[in-house]
Amino acid sequence: MKRNDVSKFILVFALLLAGGCGGGGGQPATPPPAPTLTISDQVGFEPTSGSGTFTFVATLSSASTQSVTVNYATSNGSATAGADYTQANNILTFAAGETRKTIIVTVLADTPNDERDETFTVTLSNPSGATLVRSQAIATIVDKVVNPDTGITTCASATDNTLTCPQAGFDQQDAESGHDNTNNDNSDGRAGFSFTKLDSNGNDLAANEPTWSCVRDNVTGLVWEIKTNDGGLRDRDNTFGWYNPDSSTNGGNAGNISGGGICTGGISCNTSAYVAAVNATGLCGVNDWRMPTAEELLSLRDYGSLTPPGIDTTYFNDLSILNSLTFWASESDASSPANAWVVYYSIGSGGSSAGSKTSLPSLVRLVRKP
Repeated sequence: MKRNDVSKFILVFALLLAGGCGGGGGQPATPPPAPTLTISDQVGFEPTSGSGTFTFVATLSSASTQSVTVNYATSNGSATAGADYTQANNILTFAAGETRKTIIVTVLADTPNDERDETFTVTLSNPSGATLVRSQAIATIVDKVVNPDTGITTCASATDNTLTCPQAGFDQQDAESGHDNTNNDNSDGRAGFSFTKLDSNGNDLAANEPTWSCVRDNVTGLVWEIKTNDGGLRDRDNTFGWYNPDSSTNGGNAGNISGGGICTGGISCNTSAYVAAVNATGLCGVNDWRMPTAEELLSLRDYGSLTPPGIDTTYFNDLSILNSLTFWASESDASSPANAWVVYYSIGSGGSSAGSKTSLPSLVRLVRKP
């Protein structure tokens, strides 16, 4: 081999060593980082009988080219396995390409009907192929609401719905059963409703007390905020935009942080800001006020009222007929997350619908479960 040929050979060999024999241009490619794994909280009603299910969603931040596994297990909070829910533990497996898996936990109906909301947790552990970012979900079992009744105390014929009961040929009417029939005592609320006024410290007041801050519903056990008429934080005419920054309970749409309502009290006119501000004041001696569910708001509705508002104004004397009588509930509309549920106290049938979180300022009445 000639000298020039040897030199060329050495040069080519050196270049190959520098670039890698595979011709790929350097060091092996760095593998992509492992996806992160989270699990979301769950809130739901206790079933009225038998059992129901809570569905927890575990989510990968991105799809993996290989399977991902993680252990999960339930543990007691104030809810007890066997009495309030069925204990569960297993391994969750994401196939390559999957980013979402669900964990189903059975929730049990129990007694008594009137109890505090209860919680348990679902914890993820020992992941393979992913990094845990949020490993624990809190499940809140909202106690089932025992509704007092509709407030309807008259029976109907084919042409008139203000008749005495019974009506021949029109059997098993609303007014002939339930609290309105068995517990019709107007001394503590119209028809089958039963309320107690509470002072600013949460103490019981007489039914004829002229001033009160909260009302306890003696049938459901719920305690309700009473609005003021003083131009302050809890003024009866303040309206708010629906806003909930918690992605685990807002249905995928947080709503209107800027408010959108018209309110006094020096806060942003959104529901989240209002809850925080009222809790800071210690209304009726407590600071666990929250937005009510639609079912809870409907438990106050009096369908037997012949004039608006459709609620017992002896105890809820804080509604102005000039406003819409429409109150925000805590739940998003499942079919349209840009909307949330509202309950209105006009008279007649119905009582709830979905309204835009960003463009329907509504009233707010907070609730708590002692």
